[in-house]
Amino acid sequence: IGDRIHDPRARSDGSEHGTAVAGIIAAADDDLGVVGVAPGARIAGVDVLSPNGTRANTFVSLQDFDITNHSWGTDQAYEVRVLNRDWVDLYSGGLFASTVLGRDGLGTINVFAAGNERTDGRHTNDSKLTSDAYVIAVAAVTQTGDVSWYSTPGATLLVAAPSSGGVAGIWTPDRRGPAGYSDGRNETANDRADYTSEFGGTSAAAPMVSGIVALMLEANPGLG
Repeated sequence: IGDRIHDPRARSDGSEHGTAVAGIIAAADDDLGVVGVAPGARIAGVDVLSPNGTRANTFVSLQDFDITNHSWGTDQAYEVRVLNRDWVDLYSGGLFASTVLGRDGLGTINVFAAGNERTDGRHTNDSKLTSDAYVIAVAAVTQTGDVSWYSTPGATLLVAAPSSGGVAGIWTPDRRGPAGYSDGRNETANDRADYTSEFGGTSAAAPMVSGIVALMLEANPGLG
């Protein structure tokens, strides 16, 4: 975007996560397998956690999108997270700026996964990201509507969406072969796509909400 270069292409272990998240939002309606919540949406990847120097510019790029989906988080509470605290502060400032400048002043919608640390005693209040006033923090529920056992609780939660935690996970596109969650078990005969039913966590719940917001803005682009 502009002079800020981000390379979101899958290139290492763990890259299947971004593929699965993106698929929940906008997998194409092409008769190959699964369909995203908003199959007509256009998506772009930003390598938020890259150590190659793009982190410092990421907070600026938030305002370049109508919606940003954040299926990631910090592994420690803000008050004890000394390392990278400056970067988290910078990112928090970017979230505010995006709500003021994004979508020509209507505001970028920033959707954050609440986290999967319920059993560790974490809560969304202890993160400067999931407690930020300018994000939608999303919890996870099972297919029966019960709270998923791992979903981080907290007063800053705004909404919950379906994910794993019951008898099944979420179907979504997967990286092909052993690089994906399914290790090629659900590849189509024409080898054009691979799918997994093993994706979950609040990482899967957040893009459900991002897709719904995309449908809302498609219906009414003037929403603030």
